Amino acid sequence: ITLPKEGSSSRRGGSSTRPGWKGHDRDTHGVHDRQALVLVNRGGASGADILQLSCDIQNDIEARFGVRLEREVNVLPQQEGG
Repeated sequence: ITLPKEGSSSRRGGSSTRPGWKGHDRDTHGVHDRQALVLVNRGGASGADILQLSCDIQNDIEARFGVRLEREVNVLPQQEGG
């Protein structure tokens, strides 16, 4: 079992709030300004853009706190012609 590093939070959303992800902006997409675990497409972002942001957050939280966040959505492969 791996325990979170000192200073991390076991409350849902606590770890992703501290490193500054809340309100993170990448022009066409980002993280909600009041909900650290809500990713927002502001218009023009692709599914790949949103997935990359999700991966960046997961990797950052794991590097900082030793905790791997899990997605609560299903990521489907892109279908041809769709």
